[in-house]
Amino acid sequence: MVMRHQVRQARGARPTRVVNRRAKGALARTEEGRRRAAGFIGSGLRDGSLAPVIAETFDGLERIADAHRLMESNTHVGKIVVRVP
Repeated sequence: MVMRHQVRQARGARPTRVVNRRAKGALARTEEGRRRAAGFIGSGLRDGSLAPVIAETFDGLERIADAHRLMESNTHVGKIVVRVP
């Protein structure tokens, strides 16, 4: 199986990699697929073309309830980050 991806770039933005959805699940079924997927993800994280989407960042454990409310609301897109000192 060939892992297909494309690079899309908006004006002034860094390239973003998009993984073919059908290939995404199939790659993890074999050792070779897992190795290729890890390489793809690792290289994307290193060169900046893959990055997590952060919905909101909360500073300190005193904001943990706010973070949990956001998670329960299911209105966010991306990761919820809580920074602890």
